[in-house]
Amino acid sequence: MFQHRFRVYDREGVRCPTRGCKGTIKAIVQNARSTYYCPVCQR
Repeated sequence: MFQHRFRVYDREGVRCPTRGCKGTIKAIVQNARSTYYCPVCQR
């Protein structure tokens, strides 16, 4: 149920939900687990 509250989980290719950010959500795989992030907001 908690995954419905995540802002970027499983939203690869969607615009970043942070106000004013023009980034696109990306996904990478680390140790067989997916990580979703905005490369503009999170460096």
